[in-house]
Amino acid sequence: MTMKALFVALGLAMTTAAMAPAQVIGGDVKMQSGGTRDDVTVIAGELDLTGTVEGDVTGIAGDVDIDADVTGSIELIGGDISIAGSVRGEVDVAGGDITISADVDGDVNAAGGDLDFSGSSGGDIALAGGSVRLREAARVSGEADVAAGEIYALGQIGDTAEFEAREVHLGGQFSGSVEVTAEHVYVLETARIDGELRVRGPNEPEVEDGAVVTGGVDFTYEPFDFGVKHFDGIDTAVGNFFGILGLAFLIPAFVVGLLTLLFFPNGMASMSRHFRRRWALGSFFGFIGFAFAPVAFLVIPILLMVTVIGIPLALLIWVLMPPFYFLVMAFGAIILGTLLFQRDVDGPIGMGKLMLGLLVVMALMAGLSFVPFLGALVSTLVMFVGFGGIFMAFAARGKAKSGDFDTTPAATTGKTDPDAGALPSEG
Repeated sequence: MTMKALFVALGLAMTTAAMAPAQVIGGDVKMQSGGTRDDVTVIAGELDLTGTVEGDVTGIAGDVDIDADVTGSIELIGGDISIAGSVRGEVDVAGGDITISADVDGDVNAAGGDLDFSGSSGGDIALAGGSVRLREAARVSGEADVAAGEIYALGQIGDTAEFEAREVHLGGQFSGSVEVTAEHVYVLETARIDGELRVRGPNEPEVEDGAVVTGGVDFTYEPFDFGVKHFDGIDTAVGNFFGILGLAFLIPAFVVGLLTLLFFPNGMASMSRHFRRRWALGSFFGFIGFAFAPVAFLVIPILLMVTVIGIPLALLIWVLMPPFYFLVMAFGAIILGTLLFQRDVDGPIGMGKLMLGLLVVMALMAGLSFVPFLGALVSTLVMFVGFGGIFMAFAARGKAKSGDFDTTPAATTGKTDPDAGALPSEG
């Protein structure tokens, strides 16, 4: 198991957790059961799960405490995560402080701040964090691949092991060869390595009396550069993953934008004009909208689900959430597109310019989506503009209804428009 595979696995786990239909939603969730035959999918502030689960456990939570027998796999994103009991499938988790003492039949993939592993794995383990500790009780049947700031490997590894950190302490039993890239390597007296110990770094390993290395020690001097070995090519892997994810969002957003322009060209041109006139204010409120919209989409449905009548409405809000974000992205792209092809803020904007602007901006975003972080940053800025455009359009509509009409040229006709604050719904 390589670090590349770890991040791909965690990416898939996050996507699954975010998109799966939730069975349980709430602030603090406590589940105690003698047995459930269903998968458990949770979005909560805290999750406390005990008993038996005949299926998978998937979710997002602030703090997670699981002490259960799970016949499937566990895929979780959280703050502090503790997993005990048994898991017949795999464990894929990402969080802050992670403690795993469960007996896992499959692989274990984890990324977090501090990782403590004292359980067992019937497959491979791949761990990444600030500090990683494999306790004396840890048992791994397969390979171990660990990257961290500091590593303590004190358990049993049934196959080869690869470690990368600034400081590595080896004190366990290793059935295969061990490869270490580190600034400092300490081989403790309790270490038993059946294969060869290969060390790459600026300092020779310090081997205590009593340590056994059957295959000998092979040291190669290398200036320490954390992450080069494990993360070689990871930019490409991450870029491809987020690029495909970006296209999956941009394509429907582009279609929604085209439909909006076809039916409401005047409203879109008006929205663009109002944002461009007061772009600083629009950008500010765009940031506010971007920040609070996810909270509203989560909190409001939860409050509605308190009553039976509110449950269908809550579900409808969640169903409408993706189209809403597609629409916001399209609004932002259209507004930015007018900056490219319509320098005169108050001049008429033809349908051709609106569509061309949408196409060009979406194409640029699609290309940048394959560049890690930069693509996400650009998409976020476009969303700011989209939310800002909505706010400015509503503000202008309010002024128009109060008698403060905007007499700028209409979007596509060049005639006086008495309701330049028109929303897309008003065309």
